Amino acid sequence: MLIFVNLFRVHGDETEFERVFASTSDFMTKKDGYRRHRLVRVNGAEPRYLNIAEWADEDALRAAVADPSFEPHAGALRELASSESLLCEVVQEYQA
Repeated sequence: MLIFVNLFRVHGDETEFERVFASTSDFMTKKDGYRRHRLVRVNGAEPRYLNIAEWADEDALRAAVADPSFEPHAGALRELASSESLLCEVVQEYQA
């Protein structure tokens, strides 16, 4: 399993960013290897969001973002936010 973390720093309208992200989410949820994700807002004055996604593996994620149909989604997000991405793996996991 691959964990993909994306930090978005929103410089556009937050409501519009959330709408565009929802559209991108609809696209990604249909891709092979997609497992689940969350969009969370970072507390504080600066509008920042974290996308925390689970994919079957790195190849599945790379295939999804290489799909030419993804570019309009990526472009729309770039108009509203800058982002930093990390590819991660689970080391420990707990739940109640």
